[in-house]
Amino acid sequence: MMARVLSRPMADNVGDMLDSDLRATLVDVERLGWDSLCDSTGADFYGKIMTEDAVMVLANGAVMDRSAVVDALRQAPPWRRYDISDARLIEAGLDSVVLVYVGSAYRDGDDLISTVRCRASTSGEATNGASSPGPYVG
Repeated sequence: MMARVLSRPMADNVGDMLDSDLRATLVDVERLGWDSLCDSTGADFYGKIMTEDAVMVLANGAVMDRSAVVDALRQAPPWRRYDISDARLIEAGLDSVVLVYVGSAYRDGDDLISTVRCRASTSGEATNGASSPGPYVG
């Protein structure tokens, strides 16, 4: 659903600990986003966390800017539950990483959305992502 690049200090001797702490922090942010999609506050959450030039890429290939995402999420039904698995960090430059994970979410009627998400940001704000099957908003 979105990508985030997070700037972090690189230290050879504590790299694994930093990666573990950073991964946990970014997963916590992802959970906040999913929680907002479950309690119908996604428009507010993503309206605050997405940068002005951020886009959301939907499973059907549609690209929505922040304003369109917020408008769509105001009308989206809530998700009933979600799961995040296989979270890992991928280096995205000298001082940036990308969090990649598999997410599954269910709405009433057991609608399932599976996502592969990437999150990264030098400012801690959401910038991009993708999900499937579609179409999907929120």
